Amino acid sequence: MDSGSADLWIGAEDCQPSNPDTEQEDCGLHTFLGPNSSSTFHDTKKPWQIQYGTGAVSGTIVTDTISIAGLKLTNFTFGVARKESDEFIADYIPFDGLLGLARKAISRQQVPTLLDALVSAGKVKNPIVSYHIPRFADGKNSNYGELTLGALNPAKYDPKTLVSVPNVSPLGFWEAKLQDVIVNGKKLGWTNRTAIFDTGTTLIVAPPADVNALHAQLPGAYFHNDTNYWTLPCVTPKGGKSPALEFKIGGRKFSIDPRDLLFLPVDDAHPEGNCTTGISAGIPGGPNEWLVSVLAFHLFFPLLIEDYGTIGR
Repeated sequence: MDSGSADLWIGAEDCQPSNPDTEQEDCGLHTFLGPNSSSTFHDTKKPWQIQYGTGAVSGTIVTDTISIAGLKLTNFTFGVARKESDEFIADYIPFDGLLGLARKAISRQQVPTLLDALVSAGKVKNPIVSYHIPRFADGKNSNYGELTLGALNPAKYDPKTLVSVPNVSPLGFWEAKLQDVIVNGKKLGWTNRTAIFDTGTTLIVAPPADVNALHAQLPGAYFHNDTNYWTLPCVTPKGGKSPALEFKIGGRKFSIDPRDLLFLPVDDAHPEGNCTTGISAGIPGGPNEWLVSVLAFHLFFPLLIEDYGTIGR
């Protein structure tokens, strides 16, 4: 379920690895789609392809009947992948395809998105997609995700605290204006930044200068020149203060839980040592654009990006 792309695809029955040097001969132990598995499957033979930040697939555009949460669409147009890169074919990869939930403008298939089709067919009233994304550390009772189509789940938020902001993306992403970034109570004065919200990305990605300036305000932060990443102590020293990071959007401050600032221990054998941070340097788009990943979706709750909306937690 990827808010950073706009195409639905599933592996084709004749799917093959796109890498000629891979040792794997097929696309792994996954569920595939084609004429052998669906009597309503129709292949238009029209080619399509997409390159993600990590991984790529190519194939043809097809039509079939699909159903999600009891919402059924006949002759829905989407894609099958006949070639998949190494990132998708391993047996341990837990998914068989990908559902893009951004706007149609960035669709490589150039067909209506699933949400557009559901609204047009009258299956859902409002063109809204909302997410509940849990934190594994919170335990198994909270460790489940939820996708809601056409509305916001009232059990997941207090309507009185809902913050609505306009979508400022000219391309078709879910993007909001960042009014400021606050580190340990200090405003960094960044009033011209924007944030793209992407459930398909693991780390927060920001321009290198912003990443360096932000970490410079975090006690214990250290930059590793050899690997080009920042680390923080995995465990806050006794008597120390946990790092505090806030984003100001729509007039409200959203605080990141200190646990979400830590990504992975540098040394698995010493989890109490240093951890890489969940903020990486890169250029996700323009010079002042940030990419906000699932790592931070816990804090943006409730935040509604209008036209149409999405809410992340």
